[in-house]
Parts: sequence; C-alpha cells; structure tokens
Amino acid sequence: MKFISIQKALDKKKGKVSIRGWVYRERGSNKFKFMQIKYK
Repeated sequence: MKFISIQKALDKKKGKVSIRGWVYRERGSNKFKFMQIKYK
C-alpha cells in the first residue's frame, strides 16, 4: 500500500482514504463523534 499526504489525496478528489494512527481523544454527542488522531 502506498501512503500519500492529505493534501495529495485532496487534490485527487476521488478514491478511498485510510487513516493510520492512535485515537488520542474522543468527544461529541449522540449524533456526532469527533476523534483526535495521533500519528508519527
């Protein structure tokens, strides 16, 4: 699998995205969840 930057993925405007890292913090309500991801 090839990894590219977020900016390059946005420039392509198509395809699938995978995020790798660790969930640092989760917050939100019953409708929405926001996760902070830590990566190296």
